[in-house]
Amino acid sequence: MKYKVIGFDLDNTLLDTQISAYQTGMHILLRDFMKSSYRTPPAIAEHLINLTAFNEYGHRSLEEIHNWYITNIPYAQNWNINDFFAYWRRHALKYAQLFPWTERVLRTLKNHGYRLALVTNGGSAYQRGKLSKFDDISIFDSIIISEEWGQHKPDVSIFEESLRQMHCEKDEYLFIGDNCETDIIGAHNAGIPCFWINYLSETLPFPIQEINSVYDLITTPSLLE
Repeated sequence: MKYKVIGFDLDNTLLDTQISAYQTGMHILLRDFMKSSYRTPPAIAEHLINLTAFNEYGHRSLEEIHNWYITNIPYAQNWNINDFFAYWRRHALKYAQLFPWTERVLRTLKNHGYRLALVTNGGSAYQRGKLSKFDDISIFDSIIISEEWGQHKPDVSIFEESLRQMHCEKDEYLFIGDNCETDIIGAHNAGIPCFWINYLSETLPFPIQEINSVYDLITTPSLLE
């Protein structure tokens, strides 16, 4: 077995955050803004969907989504950014869901003797709320959340802490993520092999194994050989 440990990012790697963003955005539009006399034109709703989906790949921030709301939706113009963040995250947790294959992949890897780690950026309460979507969180031998550790990806210290907790060498640890900067460049700078779920067809100055999703790990076993 080439690797002893497989480490994962959470958002858009194990958790379908794009669906969560889409459903959260539509909740705010259709259930809350529609309570006012204002009616949202289809073009506005479509733009929101595109904006939230793009944000979840790391190219827009919640600040930008907030600005979009207060510019385009009259009902939202009195919302301050902190209230918006709290409101968005509360509903995002409600709609958070794993990819359909996530738990099957994790169980299969575990049954084949791999130890599993999770390294995710974000606030402790928010990310642990997402982790409640797993049937059995103990499938992970180690969980590191950036707020709890004190540094966030791509800082190499968070990857080194995962190595320490898993008691393994760098070449025994494989990290899998979707974000070019935080996941892939971060793991690469820490000297850890990695697989990239490259949703945006980006390029890197060093060779990298790309996969479509973590499901490839069980449909193409040669990837781990």
